Amino acid sequence: MQYAPEVENGFTDAELRAIYGKLDKNRNGIVSKLELIAAVSQEKSIADMLGAGIDGESLLSDEKSFDELHSLFEEISAGKKGIDFEAFAKHVRKACAERTPRSNRMLEIFNLIVLALSGSGNGASWGGFKV
Repeated sequence: MQYAPEVENGFTDAELRAIYGKLDKNRNGIVSKLELIAAVSQEKSIADMLGAGIDGESLLSDEKSFDELHSLFEEISAGKKGIDFEAFAKHVRKACAERTPRSNRMLEIFNLIVLALSGSGNGASWGGFKV
């Protein structure tokens, strides 16, 4: 197992930009509440990725689900009219980190230590340690 600095909590920056680009339908650099509603309604994986327990199929007919998405939008956008890429990426990475079991992180650390001790490291570093 190697640490890839461009990967943070499961997504590369390029992957996050591609996903963000799909959300930003009008390509203005901001995901509006309407764009987020449309995305979550059409694609369950978007709600899952955002860490929201929202059922996209009932989003427009269930007030509770709609209110949850509204709250999520407000949280990510920090009260602004839209979600910029930086806020989106920060939220997704945080949501992924919260879902990643601690044991997986411990296994990654263990594997890095094994690499370092075996001399198989490639000179990369992780958490200040050379691997």
